[in-house]
Amino acid sequence: MNYTSDLEKIKQEIDRHPLLEVVTYEVALPTSKEQIKSIEQKYNIVLDQGLKDFYEQANGCCLHWQLIELSEDEYDAKVYDKFGDYEPDLENDEENPFAQIKINSLEDCFLKDSFGYDDSHDYIFQFKGNEYIEHEFSKKLKILDEYSTFSSIAYLCDAAFESAPLVMLSSHYSNWWNSHLTDFTTYWKILMQSRGITEVRSDVPGATDGHALPPLKDFKPAKIQLFD
Repeated sequence: MNYTSDLEKIKQEIDRHPLLEVVTYEVALPTSKEQIKSIEQKYNIVLDQGLKDFYEQANGCCLHWQLIELSEDEYDAKVYDKFGDYEPDLENDEENPFAQIKINSLEDCFLKDSFGYDDSHDYIFQFKGNEYIEHEFSKKLKILDEYSTFSSIAYLCDAAFESAPLVMLSSHYSNWWNSHLTDFTTYWKILMQSRGITEVRSDVPGATDGHALPPLKDFKPAKIQLFD
C-alpha cells in the first residue's frame, strides 16, 4: 500500500473541489526499521504490520482541510442540506475540525506520555475478557491519530491486542470502551473513504460497548456525498 500516494490523491481532490481548501498538508520523512524495532523491544510487542509499513514511508503526517470562506447566503445556496450526513459547518471548529488526519510520529506516539493518571481514583474493569487497573491500562494507550481535541485513535500497546491494536478514544480521550478495535490497514481504508472527515470515526469505529464486539476488519462506510 502506498500511503503517501493515497494522501497526495486526497490533497489533489480537495484542491480541485470548488468549495474546499487544504489548511495543512505535511508528510514527514520515513523512519528506520531500527527505530521501529527499538519500540517493539521497549514494549515487548510486534507492531501492526500496516503501521510499520506506514512509518517506513512517512514518520507522521497531517492533512487538514475545510470549507472555503463563504457568506451565510452562499452557504445556504451551495452547501446547506446538500451533502447528507457529512455536511461541513459554515465555520470550522479548530478543536474539532470537520476533516483532519494527524498521525503522530513514531516517537510522539510511543514515547510520549499522553496521560497523567495516577492511582488516586483507580478502579478495576473488564476489557476483552481481561481485568485491568485504570491507570495501568492508560499507559498502554499511545495516541496515534490526534485528529481532534475530543477524540483520537490510539494504539493499544499490549501483545494481547496485536491483531487489532487500534481503539478510538472519545470524551476528551477518557472513553475507550465505546469503540471497536481494528488494525491499521482497516483504519486507513476508513480514512481514505472518508477523506479524514471526523464524524465518520464516530459512525464506523464507534459503537456502544464496542470493545466487546469482534474486531472491525471490514466496514461499509456511509456514502460521502460531498465528493459526488
